[in-house]
Amino acid sequence: MERDQTWAAIYNVADRMNRRYTDTTLRVRPVRQRTLRAWRVVEGLRAADNWTDVFEPVRRRRFFGRRWTEIQPVQQAAAKIGRFIRDRPDLG
Repeated sequence: MERDQTWAAIYNVADRMNRRYTDTTLRVRPVRQRTLRAWRVVEGLRAADNWTDVFEPVRRRRFFGRRWTEIQPVQQAAAKIGRFIRDRPDLG
């Protein structure tokens, strides 16, 4: 079975971001969301704690499909999450 390079990149970026941003309560996690209502699977990065939940999608596919459609590159999603953590508009 072939290794999923995009999922590995999402996982690695989340791990690096958690090591970089240690002074915040937000934890960055790789996330796979399944929604039966829309029959979609979406993967991306989530920064969350008890009060805040920010999700940046990277790719999506149909629920029973195999082909992924890129929404944005992993680096772009990571930059948006990083900007949110640095600026913390949820605390303003």
